[in-house]
Amino acid sequence: MIPVLAVCSGLVPLIGQNWGAGEFDRVRQARNTGFLFAFGWGVLMMGVI
Repeated sequence: MIPVLAVCSGLVPLIGQNWGAGEFDRVRQARNTGFLFAFGWGVLMMGVI
């Protein structure tokens, strides 16, 4: 769970700065990458448990 929280916390400034700069494609890419990581980590940990 800690890696997912770390990635989510790291995405906040990345998404905020790109949103402010009008780089919405980067916002979408960062959001999708974060979601994929969180989903993959969740599936992996579900398999371990």
